Amino acid sequence: YTENGELNPLHSFTVEQIIEYIGHHPLNYRPDPKNPERMIRDTKNSGLKLWVQCVPADSGRRYPDKLSDKCRFANCPDPRRTLRKGDFRIAFDEQPRGGIKTDPFHNAGYVHLYCMEKFLDLPQLCKNYNVLPDTRDFREGKNKMAITRDHQSMAGIVKEFIEISKPWIQFGNGQRPEEYYCHTLCSALTHEHLSKQPGRVQDTRDERGGNSIDVH
Repeated sequence: YTENGELNPLHSFTVEQIIEYIGHHPLNYRPDPKNPERMIRDTKNSGLKLWVQCVPADSGRRYPDKLSDKCRFANCPDPRRTLRKGDFRIAFDEQPRGGIKTDPFHNAGYVHLYCMEKFLDLPQLCKNYNVLPDTRDFREGKNKMAITRDHQSMAGIVKEFIEISKPWIQFGNGQRPEEYYCHTLCSALTHEHLSKQPGRVQDTRDERGGNSIDVH
């Protein structure tokens, strides 16, 4: 960790290290109400919150470090591990609940939602850990990271995925299926975004050509 409370942005992490970080995080434990000296594991209500967010625009100065908003997976398909404006991401939020003034941009780290679903069984994580759609309201004004930033319906997509998505083990061999992207939250959110956009936006993409969100 750095002095700002984030995983050192100069480092990236293997899949095994990310699994260890989530699975063995100290915030997964809380005092037993019947015996305060004893700690019990409660991962669904963990103090480590995994927010499903949109990457905000014009917010670079809000991060503790110029590398803070890089994807932390070492084998991220992007060689620069860049999280671009409008991408869907997961924020690792270790900040305490309520009562303390904190900066919502000061998190332990971020990863592409795409990477999370490529390397980890996100449906199983949703069943076991504190995965949440970011719909928070901030005193400072609009939440630029909210998953509902463009469309309110996005929160429902995330909540439905958390409730009914199928862990990899339910696909037969217990492994991530080769043709899996159509089952991902990233795919569902992208399709919802495209379905809500004005038709002229897609016309502009068709004219421009190249790589864009509609060929995800």
